[in-house]
Amino acid sequence: MTPQQAESLRKESEELKQGVDQALSQQRTPEQKRRDLDRLVENAHRLLGKYNKRKGVNHQNLP
Repeated sequence: MTPQQAESLRKESEELKQGVDQALSQQRTPEQKRRDLDRLVENAHRLLGKYNKRKGVNHQNLP
């Protein structure tokens, strides 16, 4: 993984953390919070996939 790729992933990870903090701290209905957190989980899963791809990890080959 190049330093630029690592930095890009770090920035995306930080944005996700901020999104979670923001979603939980705002005065929102439980349904709104659930939707926000669902979206953040999807983004986190996408980010993990990017990381694993750049590291050469294939989930299908893991036990």
